[in-house]
Amino acid sequence: AAGAKELGSYSASAFVPLTSSELSSMYTDGIVIVGDSIASGYKVYNRLPENQVMAVGSLGARNIHEFKVTLNGAEYAVKDAISILKPEYICMSMGMNDLNIGTKEDFISNYKANIDELRSVSPDSTFIVMAITPIAADSTHSTNYTIDTYNQALSDMVNEIDYVPIYYVNAAQTLKNEWNALSSTYSGGDGIHLAPTSYDTMLTYLLGALSEIDSSYTDKVNSAEITEAPSEWSLVTEAEIPYYETEQ
Repeated sequence: AAGAKELGSYSASAFVPLTSSELSSMYTDGIVIVGDSIASGYKVYNRLPENQVMAVGSLGARNIHEFKVTLNGAEYAVKDAISILKPEYICMSMGMNDLNIGTKEDFISNYKANIDELRSVSPDSTFIVMAITPIAADSTHSTNYTIDTYNQALSDMVNEIDYVPIYYVNAAQTLKNEWNALSSTYSGGDGIHLAPTSYDTMLTYLLGALSEIDSSYTDKVNSAEITEAPSEWSLVTEAEIPYYETEQ
């Protein structure tokens, strides 16, 4: 069941994503995404500026301190980058690299510790916890059932945190097919990483979610006319080479 702090009322199979060019004018520099190689796609595919995507391959909730991210061409620990940026919204997008290491309880414990640490250097930020994205049905990395249970744990965590503005957004569900797996439309080719259009779909969903708590985004959503369509999604077709790293 969706918690009270879940944003996003669009049905997963029934809204038309905006194009990347439409989306580029929607997102202010007040949003920063923190995450793994899947999150890196937001900058690799030029969906968001590099300084708004603090993401690197293999990063997880358990090992975030082992990595450096790039800000203004220099490398920083995630915490230090966030302390410089102090964004209005911190979107946490990780978990794929935690699925096979440690328990779900470890994952949530680490995730909360990361939120607390980032909050300590950016106390006025609102946190958006993004659901882990699905994988192909034949992927050996994990299972979508496991991902669903981890996402439910994230939702529960968000609903229990009452000392910081925090919301859960399941944009990942928009990438699923009828078998609860990553749709081939959105697969980057390896069954784990994502095709470029996936990011338009998730950013459109996130835009709708933000409009529920932020009037500046409400106006943008209304002007963009995010529509609900009966079945097929309109997809941006782009000749882009799928990007993924050797490690997730």
